[in-house]
Amino acid sequence: MLYEMRVYQIKVGAMPRYLDLFENKGLPIIKRYCTLVGFWTVESGALNRVVHVWSFPDHAARGEARARWWQDRD
Repeated sequence: MLYEMRVYQIKVGAMPRYLDLFENKGLPIIKRYCTLVGFWTVESGALNRVVHVWSFPDHAARGEARARWWQDRD
């Protein structure tokens, strides 16, 4: 199993919009190709960050999933 952690710095004041867009537009698309196993917003330390953790069976599956995802017209 391969886990990929991605950390995004969100513009100050834009977190509510980001969370809404991710939940309602981004996640339904990405879920077609990847499995979300963790999602956090940071409330201490470096603020305005979002952490995503995705799982893949292996590195090859990750590459295939991301390639298909980027080809998705949605």
